[in-house]
Amino acid sequence: MKKLLGVAAAAAVGYVAGVLFAPKSGEQTRLELKQKKSELEAKANEKKAQAKEVFDESAEKVKKGASEISGEAAEFSKKASTSASRMSKEASQLGSQAKRSLGRAADTANKTTKDVSQSVNKLK
Repeated sequence: MKKLLGVAAAAAVGYVAGVLFAPKSGEQTRLELKQKKSELEAKANEKKAQAKEVFDESAEKVKKGASEISGEAAEFSKKASTSASRMSKEASQLGSQAKRSLGRAADTANKTTKDVSQSVNKLK
């Protein structure tokens, strides 16, 4: 962008110098300078309008992208929360099942210990 402005400025200075040193009347030189100034202002305004349009389009795209990302993040958060809740319930159920299974295993171990004790007592 700086190079483009530098080139445009150099071209303008070159043009002005050429016009000033050309063998033309002062009135004609002033008229040409005014015309060139008008042309340059029109081009500058056109470029300004194009830059604003590009900026506005880009800003809209950024807003749209940010909105989509926000929506996706919210959806992910909701799914993660639901999954965590489901996992918590399943873990609780597994814990209860494990407790019951260990209780039955302990009961079986106690019964087996009694049975073995009775068998050993019969041998005495």
